[in-house]
Amino acid sequence: MRGDDDITTDDSPAPVFVVPAYTPAHVSGSRLETILSELRTDDQRMNADRARGLLTAGQYQHLRAEDVQIRREAMSVADRNHGMIPMPRYVTLQNQAQHLQTEIRRMA
Repeated sequence: MRGDDDITTDDSPAPVFVVPAYTPAHVSGSRLETILSELRTDDQRMNADRARGLLTAGQYQHLRAEDVQIRREAMSVADRNHGMIPMPRYVTLQNQAQHLQTEIRRMA
């Protein structure tokens, strides 16, 4: 016998989840998080390449210094802007991070 508590007679609509076509950066992940994530990936690549002997100590130190400079600049910009990185600075930092990735590939 089926009663009012039987789930087969539930007439309530299924939940609907709406995903916006555009999600602002502060919701999906900040620009700072994106830059730092890219730099973490670069760190892993540099460490792996150094461990395999593909980078000399001097090359590793050069790449590491460039990584630290980008990281400090990103943190400084975010600190001055309440945790956010304005788009013009973000583009500059992205270009610097891409240059670092190119350098890592070229040296290894």
